[in-house]
Amino acid sequence: PKTTDALCSQSSKDFGSRDYTSSSRNGSTIESVATRGTHMSPHADRINRNVPVHCTDMVGEISDMFFEAEKKNRRDPHFLQRQSQVTEKMRAIVVDWLVDVMLHKFRLHTETFYLGVEIMDSYLSVASTSRAELQLVGITSLLL
Repeated sequence: PKTTDALCSQSSKDFGSRDYTSSSRNGSTIESVATRGTHMSPHADRINRNVPVHCTDMVGEISDMFFEAEKKNRRDPHFLQRQSQVTEKMRAIVVDWLVDVMLHKFRLHTETFYLGVEIMDSYLSVASTSRAELQLVGITSLLL
């Protein structure tokens, strides 16, 4: 197996146009990426780079594609002001309730909660929702 310093000094053809740097903190080596228009994590593909199924040579391109798509599809931060019946306080109450449901009832992962809130907010940004439907939208978003 190669050492971290060997990984950091590999040619750019192995890692695209990304510059890898390393530093030592408390005896352990930490890698970081000096990005040039890319958002690739050095830890995302380091372990599985010899496994063809993981397509690690494409991680940088895929990450860049998703970051660009996220920039283009940003939600209006004032989406709740367009709702006639749903207020910010009501959304906060539903999110708080979803935390309780996630932790005590279903024991879901934290990432599932964040994704559920994102789905709920995305839905609220495009569809008018009544007060009676808000809790249903929240739990449905969490269970998707």
